[in-house]
Amino acid sequence: MKVKLSVLAKEPLDDKKWYKGLQLASRLAMMVRNVSINYRSSYQLTLPGFLPSVGDAFGQKKVGQMAPGLDFAFGMVGDDYIEKARNNDWLLCNDSIATPASTSRTDNLTLRATLEPVKDFKIDLSATRTKTTQKSIQYMYEGTPTTQSGAFQMTTISLGSAFEGMGNANSGYRSKTFEKFVN
Repeated sequence: MKVKLSVLAKEPLDDKKWYKGLQLASRLAMMVRNVSINYRSSYQLTLPGFLPSVGDAFGQKKVGQMAPGLDFAFGMVGDDYIEKARNNDWLLCNDSIATPASTSRTDNLTLRATLEPVKDFKIDLSATRTKTTQKSIQYMYEGTPTTQSGAFQMTTISLGSAFEGMGNANSGYRSKTFEKFVN
């Protein structure tokens, strides 16, 4: 009995165009290595002139209507809580004592991503948006005068305009990018 074994070399896949195209498409599809999204919202209320004493159970007084209320105890209040406290006669409303209530709300969104389009070439992307609103509320006066201020901060991608001209002294240093920003 005789056995004949023949080994034939197969053409490597690296030489085929469709294989290289498939490798590139796969790499592009898998280039996103890490993504994270973080959102945080905080609210702060300072309410001077609050009259009821705070109790032991969840911070509520024991006799009569619960003050400051379970909504306050569990942090589920907004600017309308000041009106609720005023309507329940929980606030000292005296024109000679004019310390306003103050509120502050901050919303913060952060996005991060890591891309690796080719081996050992990583790109880290990040975006941040922060909005802060502060109010000073004069609840002791008729009409409840309110002053509002705040801040807004956001990252932007400037690649589209980073290499455009800056303008010159004759044009008042105005540029297409500045005009786009103004409008």
